[in-house]
Amino acid sequence: MRVSRLKLSRKKNPKRYFFAPLLLFLSRFRYSLSFIGLSFVLIAVVLSWYLGYIAQLSHITSSKISFLAGQFGYRLNDIYIQGRVFTSRQDVLSAVDMYRGESSFKYPLKEIKGRLERMPWIVKAEVRRELPGALHIVVTERKPIALWQHQQRFYLVDENGMIIQAPMRKQFENLPVVVGQDAPQQTPKLLKLLMGYKEIMQRVTALVRINKRRWDLILNKTLTIKLPENQVEAAILRLNFLLEAKKINLNELMAIDLRLPKQLIAKVSPHTAERLKLKGTQT
Repeated sequence: MRVSRLKLSRKKNPKRYFFAPLLLFLSRFRYSLSFIGLSFVLIAVVLSWYLGYIAQLSHITSSKISFLAGQFGYRLNDIYIQGRVFTSRQDVLSAVDMYRGESSFKYPLKEIKGRLERMPWIVKAEVRRELPGALHIVVTERKPIALWQHQQRFYLVDENGMIIQAPMRKQFENLPVVVGQDAPQQTPKLLKLLMGYKEIMQRVTALVRINKRRWDLILNKTLTIKLPENQVEAAILRLNFLLEAKKINLNELMAIDLRLPKQLIAKVSPHTAERLKLKGTQT
């Protein structure tokens, strides 16, 4: 999976401190000082707990810890992201909300993860720090499988039946169209079933949910296949057999009703009906 590096900008008018030169000098020894500092902090916490003064340490806020970490050289320089396809670089940077040179500990990783997972395309995000100044992000994006037509608009549906709240993209215009109030939630199960029948799947142009109970398949934009409420796979198997054995000519039909397990009702097109009528007259 490709890893890309996001270009970070510096924050305008960053806050400056009069003791920055001293801290810059000390930052050369940040690893030794960090070890010594952590040792002192650990001892202080243990003594405070033992003496009952742990509550007095509450004034050490996360922002102060973040500030001190930044002054000792733990500043963000790079963000690396893996798994991004549809999410823009700028949207990721906006969600992270960190600039070059800011403390690597500005936000908890859990908070950054939450902001990323609230984005339209991202279903899962993993975030980790690589000290002193890198942030690594791995995202799992939603996979569109259909277009839900609702109130004269189209919405992308992912493999879990969820609506992707993102603008339409031209590359998805050829996905199957689904219609019906509960169609998005029911679409993954039906499409997974149809994937096993190439003769049918390659002709599917739309799936219409009828009264939240059953499906109609639209093949080649003109032929309606009425599926039953139950035993859907058995009906699809019958249809696939008819197609593979070339028992039916799709160009001559308008509808096939498969709702009855031992019966098939076909409605021919007006042109075919007229042709059959003329043929019967000639004979």
